[in-house]
Amino acid sequence: MNRKKGDKGFESPRPYKLTHQVVCINNINFQRQSVIGYVELTIFPSLANLNRIKLNSKQCRIYRVRVNDLEAAFIYNDPTLEVCHHESKQRNLNYFANAYAAAVSAVDPDTGNGELCIKVPSELWKHVDGKYKCTL
Repeated sequence: MNRKKGDKGFESPRPYKLTHQVVCINNINFQRQSVIGYVELTIFPSLANLNRIKLNSKQCRIYRVRVNDLEAAFIYNDPTLEVCHHESKQRNLNYFANAYAAAVSAVDPDTGNGELCIKVPSELWKHVDGKYKCTL
């Protein structure tokens, strides 16, 4: 059973432990309201067969993902970007709030989900045994 984060016995549903994070912002464009940069994450897998890593990354455009210096295939899906875009009949705040809550819960990290799903390159599967460091 998962507990609240402040509780002593909190267990993450994620199959890895994040040990280090670097955020580098290369450019801020105020006119386009955008930020360009990258994130480097260091994780330790807690499963022997970790072949997919799910991360939260809302409202991003991701160009490349590398795992231990190897290009990795990835899927990015942010359901909050499409809330009510195709709905023309319901135009009220209550409908939007419910649709947005459903979209957010679809990528809830406490249920092992995320907007970014990274496929760990097969060359690394033999190393992903819970004792090996992965740098994303």
